[in-house]
Amino acid sequence: MQNLINLFLDTASEVSGTVSGAEEVVNQPWWANLISLIPLVLLAVVFYFMIYRPQKKQEKETRDMRNSLCVGDIITTVGGVIGKVLRIKDNTVVIESGGQKLLIQRWAIRSIDEKAHPDEEDA
Repeated sequence: MQNLINLFLDTASEVSGTVSGAEEVVNQPWWANLISLIPLVLLAVVFYFMIYRPQKKQEKETRDMRNSLCVGDIITTVGGVIGKVLRIKDNTVVIESGGQKLLIQRWAIRSIDEKAHPDEEDA
């Protein structure tokens, strides 16, 4: 029984020691707590410049490419079908591939391989 009481008292003294340690953390200057946030801020900055920003740039380029689509362009779809654009509607495109006409969604266009009417400014 005496051993159990000693164990309880030892545990209670250890807990009270951690409370005083917590008081020391609270009594630190304001800038000491701010320094602990620096790794989190750096991680957010790295995340923005390495992941988020390039992804948004890629999405913008893809959206601009799909919006610049013209009749007569040679395209490749995400499924690997290569065809010539015959007609463009809001979200659908009719292409001709291998003598067959295919109706595809605009989002399914991966790339424009050859423009129908190249700009005279680029020449």
